[in-house]
Amino acid sequence: MSVSMQDSIETFFYTNGITFEALGKRARGDLQQEWREVYASQVKAKTGKWILGAEDWLVFARDYSKHLHGVAAEEAYSHIRMVTSQFVVLFSNPQLPGWRCTAKVAPHFSSWVQLMSTVPTFDIYLFSFNHSWTLVITHEEEFGPYFAYNVMQEAP
Repeated sequence: MSVSMQDSIETFFYTNGITFEALGKRARGDLQQEWREVYASQVKAKTGKWILGAEDWLVFARDYSKHLHGVAAEEAYSHIRMVTSQFVVLFSNPQLPGWRCTAKVAPHFSSWVQLMSTVPTFDIYLFSFNHSWTLVITHEEEFGPYFAYNVMQEAP
């Protein structure tokens, strides 16, 4: 695990008024699997696997799950962040812990994009504690961002 990368992320949390709990490997894995059960259920049903290729966000890029993309995803997050006080942050790097976070207001979308410069080859997965919504920001500019509500999972 890159301590400096983790330090950069946690400094971002402090700077944005976020209190957080770093999660151990098992808790991180459990939350990632819960995310898959909510947002990748169609992938599992159609392929027998939870992920397509190596990236969880391909569930959106390949339209296995209803979602918003690009500016529409940013706008949806801009609305939800104002009423979201508790959320989870996972990066696609399995060596980094996950974090359970609490904030009066979740950071602006552009702040997350700026954070990506400290972890440039990894994707960010944000989601509410109850998995009612998720935002995925990929490290590949031509893909994402993706935003989905849990209630949108009725197949594309």
